[in-house]
This record gives sequence, structure tokens and C-alpha cells, in this order.
Amino acid sequence: MLLSTPLLMAKGYSAPEAAVAAARARELSQQLEQSAALLPALLTMARLSFTRAELDEAAVLAEESLALAQHAPDPLPVITESVMMYVSYFRGDLEKARSHAERGAALYDLERHGSIALTYGDDPGVLFDAFGAWTLWRLGYPEQAHTRAAAAIALARRLEIPYCEAMALAIASWVQLFDRDLPGAKASLDALEILTNRYGYPLLKAHNNGLRGWLLLQQGDNARTVIELIERGLAGCAEIGFGLGTPSLKASLAEALAAAGKMTRARRVIDEAIATSTQRGELLDRMQALTVKGDICAASAQNDEAAACFDEAIASARKQAARSMELRAAIRLAQLRQRQGNLAEARAVIESAYGWFTEGFDRPDLRDARAVMASLNTPSPLL
Repeated sequence: MLLSTPLLMAKGYSAPEAAVAAARARELSQQLEQSAALLPALLTMARLSFTRAELDEAAVLAEESLALAQHAPDPLPVITESVMMYVSYFRGDLEKARSHAERGAALYDLERHGSIALTYGDDPGVLFDAFGAWTLWRLGYPEQAHTRAAAAIALARRLEIPYCEAMALAIASWVQLFDRDLPGAKASLDALEILTNRYGYPLLKAHNNGLRGWLLLQQGDNARTVIELIERGLAGCAEIGFGLGTPSLKASLAEALAAAGKMTRARRVIDEAIATSTQRGELLDRMQALTVKGDICAASAQNDEAAACFDEAIASARKQAARSMELRAAIRLAQLRQRQGNLAEARAVIESAYGWFTEGFDRPDLRDARAVMASLNTPSPLL
């Protein structure tokens, strides 16, 4: 186990050497009685499966860890909650992820647990705030999400552990980009780039490239530069065997290709993103990819296929309570139905998605939704 963590940090979560070390640790621990002695190996194996996007295997290992953690000494229960949280998040179980984030945050104590990252690699407190932010944004609480993302960065800086700060910045930038907070995303990515240039961190360097490309895409910058950056990010993830989040980056790549007029390749890339996210069970990335495909189809006047993509994204988002993702797809579908003259369906779609929200009314998506409702002569219930 002492060998696994430095390998994870230096070479990436999916480094083959780290997998060999963790597998050997589990093999040895299985010769012992079922006890908390198994937990460190189980948790590391869960993390490795998770980062390779083997989410079903990661969930099995995480649940096994959770059972053992009930009788484990501190800090193992705290670490287990963090693993359960991010495995649940990427499997699309947002309420479960939120529950583990809140339970873990209640257990976390800076004085007792502030040195966990020195042996484990990640700080659970930082992860509870960072993934809590990501979860809250998806659930439809953008203001709370930004507060939690800032808290993650602040805690990481208090710890004075560069990797923890880099991780907090990376996750915060995902939240900011999804919420179209471009100044916030640029500040996070600039700070992240300083750390990755200084310390390496191949995974976070790859994400910085991909996310900076997505930022430039949202800013309307040169499509060629955007495509090069996102492709560099995807290549970096592939080089270290990291699969999580790649369908989301591929969706952004497809957007950039479509903006550059490369529609055939854009369709191929977005279909790959949907197929990959479906195969892995990355339901949240699949919602994004479906929405992007709908945009691409609508731009080519393939209205029936576009509507089917938006409908599927909305249905999936409702099932997972991913209200921000539902709203984004609903705006697109309402605009499509409006162009087709089907105003009743357009109103029903947008009102259903918008009416749930209780905060973040100055955020871009909510402003867009109000603009669509105004164009349909539908008074906003919360104007």
C-alpha cells in the first residue's frame, strides 16, 4: 500500500504499476480474516477501477468497503465515504452522492484528518466540497455549487498540499464551465496550469488542456485552437489510461468540430461519446452528449432526430434528478418546437423544467429559459 499512493500521484490513477501494487495488496489482505485490514486495499482497488471507468466493479468494491468501514478505526470511514460519493456521482446517482458528501463532511475534522492526503493522495474534505459542488450543480442548485467549489479550493490551500489544490481547481473548473461562468473557469484553469507546470500531475495536466479548449469554445475563439487543445487533453487521458469524463470532453470536441463546419467528423465523435458513456454507465456525460448531438442535428435541419435526442436527454435527467441538465435540453427542445410552430409543446417543456428552480436566477441557463418563455409570451413564474 505504501507503494501504491506515490505511483498514483506521480504516474496517474490508472498507472499499471499502481494497479499491480494494489492487486497484490488485496491478494495478501484476502488471506486475513474479514476485517478493517482489508479496507486500504479495497479502497485503492475501487479508486483504480473508478478511474478506468469500470464503474460497476468500482461500485462493488466501494459497497464492500462501506460494510467493513462500519467497524473500522478512524480515518477509514471518512475515506470510504469519499469513495462512495464519487462512484455514486459518476454512476448518475446524484442523491446518493449528495448523501455521502454530507455524511463524510460531517465526519471530517481538519485537525485529525488534514494529513490523510500525505499517505492516501487525496484529502477527503477537499473531495467532499468539490464533488459536493459538482453534485449540487447537477441537482439544480448553482449558487450552492459555487459556494462549495470555493470552499474546496480554500480548504486545499489551507492544507498546503499542491496536489489537493490542483484537484480542487480542476473540479471547480468543471463546475464553472458547465455553469458558463467563464471568468471563474479561466481563473481556476490559470491557477491549475501553474501547479501542473511546476509539479507534473499528468491527469490534471490533461484535464487542464481539455477544459481550456472547452473554455475557448464557449468564448467563441478560433475553432482550430479549441480542437487542438481538447484533442491534447483526450490524448493525455488515454496515455495514462484515465477514462472518466472523456465522453464529456468528446462532446465538447464535437461542438468545436461542428462550429468549424466539420459536420461528418462531429457526428462521428458525438456518436462515440454517446456509445462510450452508455457502455460505461456514465449517465451524466450521456445527457450532455445527447444534448450536443441534438444541437448538431438541429443545425443540419434533422429536426426529428434532434427532438429525439433532446427528449431522451430530458427523460434521463428527470430520472437522475439532474435538473440543470434537464433545463439545458428543455431550452433546446422548446426552441425547436417554437421554430416548428408547436407553441403549446414548447411552453409545456420549458415551464416544466424552469418551474422547479429556487436559486441561481441570474445564471446563464436560467436567463436563457426566461428569454424563451418571453418569446412564447409565457410569463415567468419567478420573474
